[in-house]
Amino acid sequence: MNSKVTLKDVAKSANVDPSTVSRHLNGKKKFDIETVERIELAVKELGYRPNRIGKILRQGRSKLIGVVVPDITHQNYALAIESIQHACRKEGLGMLLFTTGYDYEEEKSALRQLIDLNVDGVILNLASHSVHRHQAWWPEQLPKVLLFNDGELEGLPSIALNNHQAMLSLTEHLIERGHQNIVMIGADFTRVHRYKMRAEGYREAMQQAGLADKIQIEETQLGLEDLSSVLCRILSVKHRPTAIISSHAQLLIKLHGELNQMEYRIPQDISLAGFNLYEMGKLLSPTICTVDQSISQIGEQTLALLKQQIDGEASSERYYVSSDFSYGQSIKVLQPS
Repeated sequence: MNSKVTLKDVAKSANVDPSTVSRHLNGKKKFDIETVERIELAVKELGYRPNRIGKILRQGRSKLIGVVVPDITHQNYALAIESIQHACRKEGLGMLLFTTGYDYEEEKSALRQLIDLNVDGVILNLASHSVHRHQAWWPEQLPKVLLFNDGELEGLPSIALNNHQAMLSLTEHLIERGHQNIVMIGADFTRVHRYKMRAEGYREAMQQAGLADKIQIEETQLGLEDLSSVLCRILSVKHRPTAIISSHAQLLIKLHGELNQMEYRIPQDISLAGFNLYEMGKLLSPTICTVDQSISQIGEQTLALLKQQIDGEASSERYYVSSDFSYGQSIKVLQPS
């Protein structure tokens, strides 16, 4: 493809005025079929690509959306990104993706690059301890939506699962099936506030059931390097828990593997539940009890919140996606509910 092909070259090949080519390519005017076909054929044969930078300068919009997430290896992020990309494609928008590993400097670098690229707006999942630090420097006028950072910054729209309520319901599900010694394991509440909110939901459910004296919340490192030692300590006591609830999918999968290695049978010896395994939860044996947030809603709703700001409308809406309860086979009934 010749990168030096100009609009005038296309016009000459199609035997039309350059302004005709420009208006057709920008959708500003409809022409007869014969003219359109000549222009499209010339564009294809010459390999013409419009000057995107010039168009951005004229219109003031890049039609690009920036997305910043910790990683794309976790299923929840991968599915969310796919949903956002699908929504962008429907709107004729491009998407630029950065991963940051919950590192403040990486987040800042990604945001600066996106700002330099003149994106129309950004969708962000940031480390919880970094959110307010970014607020001190990022351009206030840049449209932003927080993804999974549930209401962590006043005045900024966010989309997330109602983490507190979801965990409360999941804990109640175990209590209704006779469990009282229920341990919740979560990862790095400082970096990931939604795990802390889930811990609060667990705590409230236990308190409401009169089990405040049995509340046990264990916090692991975000990379789960210390999970084996945490699990050994939890299970070594005389009155060990009858159930474990995990704060998120990666931890839940790791717990499933560790328990199998330790020769604990699920659910005969210990019950297991958690979040966001989606179809993967059905592939494990036994199938796992999970709360799965509706990822299909995330793309269109996140983009709608962002477009409100792009179009000049102030927005601070906190939108909660719905969730599905997958009961699975990993919960043992200790007494009739």
